[in-house]
Amino acid sequence: MTNGTQSALFLALRSVVGIGDHLLTEDISYYGLRRLAALLGITVSGIAMDADGALPDAFDEACRDRRPRALFLQPTLHNPTSIVMSRTRRLELADVARKYGVPIIEDDVYGSLPSIAPEPIASLAPDICWFATGPAKCMGPGLRLGYLVAPFSADAGKAAAAFDTISTWHANPLSAAIMSRWVMDGTLVGIRDAVRAEIVARQAIARGCLSGFPLATHPESVFLWMELAATTNQDRLLQQLADVGVILRPGHMFFVDPHKSHNSIRIVIGSPDTQDELFTALTRLAKTVRS
Repeated sequence: MTNGTQSALFLALRSVVGIGDHLLTEDISYYGLRRLAALLGITVSGIAMDADGALPDAFDEACRDRRPRALFLQPTLHNPTSIVMSRTRRLELADVARKYGVPIIEDDVYGSLPSIAPEPIASLAPDICWFATGPAKCMGPGLRLGYLVAPFSADAGKAAAAFDTISTWHANPLSAAIMSRWVMDGTLVGIRDAVRAEIVARQAIARGCLSGFPLATHPESVFLWMELAATTNQDRLLQQLADVGVILRPGHMFFVDPHKSHNSIRIVIGSPDTQDELFTALTRLAKTVRS
């Protein structure tokens, strides 16, 4: 148990990749990963992906040519594209990982949101996968808890020992007690189901407001990945939106190699406090993009 999923990922990176070594991830990937890697001097490079996530052949080639220490993946509700990787693809990537002895670090922080999804890679290939998750994105951000499952108990002990008494000795006891009670009495399931229902409602609002725009998403995802016209100046668009109170992340933040970046933006439908605020923001977004 850790102090949030970010803490779990940091432990995994330090233990599996090490300071100053090489980590693979998909060409489009969670930008926070690279910030964590930078703290450890880790070089991050991308591998090709398609509509099902990372390509096994690209992973195989990178293992031969780049000698990475690990591969980072978000197989369920990939941030920012909302891809839910198929079970077949998960197994294929695990086979490549075993072939070269390159562990997979699986970030499953959104894994509780889809009502239907394949089992985590850590369940399909526990011998080669480090599994990190927590309730922050799906159920209880204020609890600041995370979980890290290593392939073997000795691996977990080694990861924890590197930070023993240096940063935090243990996860917050009060948060852990609350989470334990919520798991046991069913409160956590109720919160998850309510969050899912809210996301479905917000997805419906997004489909109405952004009809006709090229979007990649999932019915139970908080993300929309919108492709802009090649002629659209993204920086100018984001500033115009900020001027009317709509704050979005620039798409280039999610590309590991900025030279491969294309004109897309991430929209988070979970950020507005209410559905009315979301409707207003998306209406302004649609109007600004069309103008």
